Formats: sequence, structure tokens, C-alpha cells
Amino acid sequence: MAREIANAISYLHTAFSRPIIHNNIEPQNIFIDCHGVPKLTGFSNSLIIPEGETHVKDDSYDRKFSWPRRLLCPHYRKTGCITEKTDVYSFGVTLLRILATNTKVYPVILAGELRGAGVEQQIQAVRDLAIRCMKEEPMERPTMVDVTKELRRIEKSIP
Repeated sequence: MAREIANAISYLHTAFSRPIIHNNIEPQNIFIDCHGVPKLTGFSNSLIIPEGETHVKDDSYDRKFSWPRRLLCPHYRKTGCITEKTDVYSFGVTLLRILATNTKVYPVILAGELRGAGVEQQIQAVRDLAIRCMKEEPMERPTMVDVTKELRRIEKSIP
């Protein structure tokens, strides 16, 4: 299911002539419907990167986010620039929070992917991917398309 959320974010970043940045990816904005389909919500902070630009400048993060400042993308915190890689960072933080949180607090968003004897290896691979998403330098982070592909590979890696 994490792959499906990553795919939705990839769609926002690539399906339109100007990327849409969700700008508020966190576990509280992911819901599982009655059919087990994950839904990404919380689009009130979303924005569109202007044509010909790579980022949007925004210095008002203090009042927009429920996350502690230390969990915000470091590049955004330093520069106020929001890019597609800001969503990548937030997705990485979300993956780690889901892995580290008691399942009674959040739905098990990774449940469909983690199965069989190789669960520990899959959990480690997801944790490693989350850490790559949280690299300090935006250029060192994967794209959401690459994140989706990696989650698909992890899902299929162990029968």
C-alpha cells in the first residue's frame, strides 16, 4: 500500500505540465478505505510549481505543518524552497514513522507488501529506501517514480 501512495505522489509530480507538490505527506493524511485501498488526503497545502520554475519559495512553514520542525525537509527549512524532493523527504519520514509506530496507532500501511519468510529483509529494504528519501541534499534523494519502482521491487523480492 505504501507503493500505491508513492504512485499517487509520482502521478502528482509527473502527469501534468506543471508538477503538483502535495506538501503535507504524513501518516495522518493516509487513509485506508473499506476495500483496503489507500487514499492520500490533506491537499490543503498543495501547490503547483510555476511553468519554467523548479521550486516555489515559501517561508511560512511554521504555521502550515503539524510536524515538529526537525522533521521538515532540511533544504526547505534552510531555504524556504519547495520542490518535488520536498515530497520525497516527507514520504521517507512517513515510511519510517509507519515502520516505527505501534500498529494500533496507525493502520499497517505496509501490510500488503510485507509477507512471507523474508519480512525482515523487506522491512530493512523499506527502511533503507526511507533513509535514502531523507538525504539532506535534494539531488541525492530518489524521485517518487524511482521510489515507486523500488517499493515494487521490494514487494516482489521475496515470494
